[in-house]
Formats: sequence, structure tokens, C-alpha cells
Amino acid sequence: MKNNKTLYNGPIFSLNQFEIEINDKTYKRDVLKHAPAVCIIVEKDNKFLLVKQLRYGIMKETLEVPAGLIDEAETPLDAANRELREETGFKAKKLDLFYSLYPVPAYCDEVVHFFYATDLIVDPLEQDEDEKIELVWYTFEEIKDELNKVNSLFNMKTIIAFQYYLLNIKK
Repeated sequence: MKNNKTLYNGPIFSLNQFEIEINDKTYKRDVLKHAPAVCIIVEKDNKFLLVKQLRYGIMKETLEVPAGLIDEAETPLDAANRELREETGFKAKKLDLFYSLYPVPAYCDEVVHFFYATDLIVDPLEQDEDEKIELVWYTFEEIKDELNKVNSLFNMKTIIAFQYYLLNIKK
């Protein structure tokens, strides 16, 4: 990797460009440098808590598992606890990491850590001022119905979280 330069530097990601040599030819590559993130499946009384919010990339409301970025000096577990409290008003007595993945490694270095939260207690933190979040409880059957829709309102991390839940957590 050579001639690495930052083309854009923003609050959530930066866009870097570099050159790489493959088979004696030089190619330019663009990479989004993105903060790591967490997402949380929240289960209580056989229902799952999702957040509905407007996503500006598509200008549509989506249904998602609670999620957010990991702040500097925060562990994934600390971030999951904070995001859960900020977005839902709940704290989990039991919060387990069950998976980590790179959503789009072809052009982005973001890693997302997936957690499973149970044994909830009310313990809110102030919500981020630039977010407007609506909480929605779904049964797993309702989630499966939504997963089967071609134009689902779910984003990729939510689909992956519940597919993993279906295959590995639900007994």
C-alpha cells in the first residue's frame, strides 16, 4: 500500500485512497475508514425490541435492532450497554456478545459486534439529540414475516442478527 491519502474526513467515517500493486500493475483503491459499532437483540417476555428511525441514506424509516458506534476508549460491551440505555431506556442484566463481522470489507473497515440482551431493567440515558427513535415490540413470528418480505424495512445488521438468532440461539 502506497500513496495513502485522506480524501474526506468526517465525524463517522473518512474516505482514504491508496495505491496497491497487483501482478506488477498499480491500482487505486478507495476505503471508508469507519468507527466500529455494536448492535443488540433485545428480548423480553418472548418479544423483541426494535427501533424505528429515519435513515438518511435511503430517506426511509427502518426497523432495526438497537445499535450505535463504539466511542474512543470504549469496549464493545461498554458501547452495547450505553447504546441500549440511550436508544431503549433499558439496561440488561445479561448482555452477551455472540458474533462480530465486517459488513462490507471490499471498501470499508467497519466491524459490528452483535450482542444478545435479556433480564431488562428500566435505566435510561438521555437519547442522542440528533436521533428520533420509536420503540416497537415484535414477536418472533412477526419478525420472521417481515424477514420474508422482498422490501423489508430491516437493515442488513438486523437481518443477520435474527438469522443468527434463529440458527444458534433460539432453542
